[in-house]
Amino acid sequence: MTRLWIGIGLLLALLAAGIWLCLGLSPFHEKLAENLDRAAELAVAGDWENAYAMAESARKEWLGRQKFTAAFTDHE
Repeated sequence: MTRLWIGIGLLLALLAAGIWLCLGLSPFHEKLAENLDRAAELAVAGDWENAYAMAESARKEWLGRQKFTAAFTDHE
């Protein structure tokens, strides 16, 4: 019976960690998407310098967290 409760406890801990990671990465991904959308709008408007700066900013932000996010996100 003790093994059952240990197993249930481990599964609940893994579930909690997964939910925490999803909630923690969501704001990062939303901000990244907003920056890239803004860069696309600037590019369509012909403001290439600011579009490049926004895209490069998003790229640097992504590279700063790439190792962490790659370990915990989908690899489609």
